[in-house]
Amino acid sequence: MLRKMVTFSLITLINGCASNNVAPVLLSNPNVKTVVGAQGYPVLDVIRFERHKPSTLEQASQCIKASVDGLEAAPILIAQNVQASGTSSFEPPPPSIGKPFRFTLTASTGTSTVFTFERIRYTNAGPIGAIEGIGAENAYEVMRDIADRIERCLPLAST
Repeated sequence: MLRKMVTFSLITLINGCASNNVAPVLLSNPNVKTVVGAQGYPVLDVIRFERHKPSTLEQASQCIKASVDGLEAAPILIAQNVQASGTSSFEPPPPSIGKPFRFTLTASTGTSTVFTFERIRYTNAGPIGAIEGIGAENAYEVMRDIADRIERCLPLAST
């Protein structure tokens, strides 16, 4: 009987802490798109960063090569965009350890440069959950840092 009560208490505690709601910081961010994953909880789908710094396809390609540490191959041109796949990692809340993940980055060039991260998944598993407290906010920050590094590499617009 005691064992059943302990088991019931643990299940209640776990269910009480579990949430299928998108982390508020991600939910309120218009540049983050989530979808419901196969397991029934929200996962990161697309993260977009627009920078008001102009660029060309060649500049974006060179800066992606120079600024993204975990590129899996050289950037390629697809439909007037530069695309590359890469890996990085983020630190989830303790006591977890770093979580490696992969992504596809597309840079759209012109009068502004738009960086779109898609196919965001753990390196050895499925999609990254967008639930508060598991680290999706930290993964977002890593991708923002990647976009910032690429932007800093882009030349200043000539006047």
